[in-house]
Amino acid sequence: MLKDGLLERRFPDIPSHPDQAYRAKSSPDFADGASLEQEDNA
Repeated sequence: MLKDGLLERRFPDIPSHPDQAYRAKSSPDFADGASLEQEDNA
């Protein structure tokens, strides 16, 4: 998911940081409420 650009790291320069966390990256493609499932079926 990181490689696909769907997640981003809390500490991007230190991948093995003890407090490393991930969050979903906001995407303008899905800002209108579309889901991945709807996108795949289009």
